[in-house]
Order: sequence, then C-alpha cells, then structure tokens
Amino acid sequence: MKSPWLWRAAALLFVASMVLVGLGDPLLLQTDEGFAANRAMSLYMYDSALVTYDDPFIPQFNKPPLFYWLVAIFYRAIGFNTWAVRLPTALFSIGVCALLYLINRRYFSERIALLSAVLVCTIPFCLFHARTAMLEMPLIFFILLTIYLLAYARPATWAAALAGVACAAAFMIKGAAALIALPAALIVSLIRRRFTLKTWWHLPIFFIAGLAPMLAYYLALPREYADLFFDSLFHNEDSGNLSAITLDGRWPSLYLPLIKYLRWHIPAAVAGFILILAGLRKNPRIMEWLILALLLCAPTAVVGLKMVNPFTRYFLIMYPFILTLSAFFALETTRSPRTAWLLLPFALACPFVEQSGWAWIPAGTAVLVLALAQILRFTGWSLSPLVMQSALIMAIAVPSSFSGAAREVWNLPPRLQAEPIAIRFAEKARGLLAEHDVLVFGGSGYKKHDIFFYSRRPCIGIDVWLREYFKPGVETVGIFYKADMTGIPGIRASVLAQEGPWKLLKIPASNAVAATH
Repeated sequence: MKSPWLWRAAALLFVASMVLVGLGDPLLLQTDEGFAANRAMSLYMYDSALVTYDDPFIPQFNKPPLFYWLVAIFYRAIGFNTWAVRLPTALFSIGVCALLYLINRRYFSERIALLSAVLVCTIPFCLFHARTAMLEMPLIFFILLTIYLLAYARPATWAAALAGVACAAAFMIKGAAALIALPAALIVSLIRRRFTLKTWWHLPIFFIAGLAPMLAYYLALPREYADLFFDSLFHNEDSGNLSAITLDGRWPSLYLPLIKYLRWHIPAAVAGFILILAGLRKNPRIMEWLILALLLCAPTAVVGLKMVNPFTRYFLIMYPFILTLSAFFALETTRSPRTAWLLLPFALACPFVEQSGWAWIPAGTAVLVLALAQILRFTGWSLSPLVMQSALIMAIAVPSSFSGAAREVWNLPPRLQAEPIAIRFAEKARGLLAEHDVLVFGGSGYKKHDIFFYSRRPCIGIDVWLREYFKPGVETVGIFYKADMTGIPGIRASVLAQEGPWKLLKIPASNAVAATH
C-alpha cells in the first residue's frame, strides 16, 4: 500500500467523525445513560470518591465504579452535560478500532486491517453503543488492550504491568464480564511464545499489577461496603440473570440479532472464513487469529445464551471479528481469479439475509465482479483490483448500514427514550430548589434517571418525601407524571406548569401532613 500513513490518517478521521460529530446533541436515554450520568454526579453530590449512588444515600454496587469515575472527571473538565457523559465511551470506541487494526495487521494486509477497523463504524448497532454511555465498548477496549499488551507489544516489564492494569480496568468496568480477557491473553501469549526463560517473570508482574488496583480499592472502602463490592464483581445485575438452562433451541437468540444488525456482512464473513481455512497452508500464523477470535467469541456466546433474557449488546465483542472476516472476503476474492469463485455462493446467499431490493445490490455486484474477473482473465485486459474491491466493499457495507432492519437500533421503545417535557421541568425545578434540596417525583411506570441528571438534585418519590423528608411549612417542588396529588391529606399543591400528562408542582406542606404521617 502506497502512503500507509495517509490511509491510516484517513481511517482515523473517518472513525473519529462517525463517533464524535453531534455526540452531545441527543438527550440522555432513560436507563443506562441515566445511570451513568447520575452515578457520576453522585460522586460530587455526596462528596464521595469511592462509592456511587442511585438513590439518595443508598450506595449502588450493581456495577463497579471505574466508568463513573471517568464521567465525573469529564464533568470537571467540560461541565455537567451530555458530552461529558458520552465522551468516555466514544473515546474508548475509537480505541477499539485502533486496537483491532493493530492486532489484525499482524495477520492480514494493511488494507484488510484498516478496512476492518473502519467497518466497525459503519454498523448502526456498533455506532449506537459507541455514541451512548454504555459499558460494552469500554469493556471491549480494555479486553483488547490487555491482549495486545501481553501478547503483541514488545516484551517488556512495562507492557506486562500495563496489561495487568488494563485487565483490572476491565473488571472495574463490568465485573465478571471481563473474565474472558484472562484466558484469551494468556493462551495467545503462550502460542506466541512470549514467556521464555528470560521473560517468565512478566507473568507474575501481570497478575500483581492486575490484582493491586482492585485490592487497593477494596481496602479503601468502608468495611460495610467492601464485601458488597467484591460480590458485585461476580454477582451483579447481569450475572444474576444466568440460569441453568441448556442451549438447545436458544441459538436463534444469537444468530438472528447478528443477521439483523450485520446483514450482508454475515455471508461475506462465512465466505471469508472458508478462504482463511483454504489458505492455512500458505499462512499458518493466521491460526493464531482464529484461536483469539474463538477465545473471545465462544464464551461470550455460551454465557449470553444461558441468560434468561440475553441482551443483544452482550454479543458486541463478536462484531469486530465478523467484520474482519467480511473485509478479508471483499479484498481477497477480488485480488485473484482463483479466489473469485466464492463470489457466486455469496451472491446466492444474499437474498436469504433480507428479501428486499437491498439484497440485489451486494448480490448483483458480486456477480458483476465475478464476470469481470473472468473476462479479464481470458482477454488479458488489465484493471486495477482496487476498482473491483471498492465496488464490492461498498455493495456490502452500504446496504448493511442503511437497510431498515439494521437501522432499527435507533428506533428505541418509548420506555427508553428521553422525555423533553420532563427534562424542561427538571431544569426549571433546578432554579427553584436550593443546592441540597430534594426533588419530589411522582410517576406511573416512568423512570426518573434523566430527571435526576437534568435537575442536579436528588430525586425521590412522594411516599419517601412524606416519610423521611417532610417538614411542616417547608415548600418543595415536584414533577408528576399521570399522578394526582388531591388524595394526600394536608397537601395543597399549586401547578407551576403543565404539558400533557406532566405537571410541575409547588408543594406547600401544612401541619395536617405532620399529623397524618
């Protein structure tokens, strides 16, 4: 490849623009983003450096604190806004693409390595998780960083130590989900003969550096919280979803979402896998890559399928490897007439992914490229492979990115979407309440995470306020969704604003409430 640095810069610019442009514009989602924003904000609200909170004065240990520490740092750097909440995930997502490139170029050509990294940012499902404050992309980043530093970086003490720290960071992001990093990093390192008589001591350094941060945090916690933290690493809200069910009949929960979000990359990846197996004699080192992919993807698939309600995002670590196989197929089949024969079964498989007009784009392009390759072979004419490669890549990537099924990830159900009216009322309430006041919330099935973030005030239910925070004669402010205050004795609420089912109320508490509660 001519001017590789120019191509690398172009790939980095593309990835960064896809992830960062307009990152702070949409409102926060109610669940995961609300949790991230509020748990990070609680570090300032409760002057706590170690423990994060979901509800007033109730610490949470469903997730370890590292991601929330990072969001809190960005709060300090750029303010309390959606940019600060999403920027850590966005930067880690760019890092995932960079690490995928660094690992893939050990086994594939420069073009395949770059293309695989770029393709990650063309998939709406991947982009959604790169542009929202989810934990999956940061987790994948630290898993790949652990593997790269231990198995691929220049053997050195610092690399082993940093690999241990990266592994600890993966645990401090999402607990037991990081366990796949250990066997993958160690097995690939052993296959690559990284631990010799001269470097055997890198292994204990790796483990010491990995255990030290978690042990330091455990010892720094108050005793009543230390055991809760340790249990949360292996028994959090995700692992509690595991069951003893068998995998029989559950495989559609894995492959149907993959087909839905990756579309025509799936048949391309299957063809790419066949090409790799056919070329193992010429390039036996690529077996290392297949083992790495298996070590990361197989445990993820098995554990995910054993969950009662598996979330599709838990399989996200499989996507970069599938896209690498797709990139390998697109570039290798157009490079030589000997490999072009796989274009025909790929074209025949395209309509099975989606029976729509989109399917004819990759199928038709594959047939056209195959015919053109045969014509060039028998006529002796010359045509740059780059033309056919570009055509095939675009024919696979564009429909896979813009077909209706792939873009459904952006059409969130109402329970997850931000509510602009509630957010406007939350911002108004912030101006009506003192810094340490609580905001009362009354709702019917509506989660309050985004209200908590935009009001910058602890958000409690009306029953909790009456029971624990009520003081006769003291006014407060409340946001209510499909809720009626008239049935509560002693409460004479006045409406400050109302839009649809939402009300912003001033709640003056009379002495009658004190006698009732």
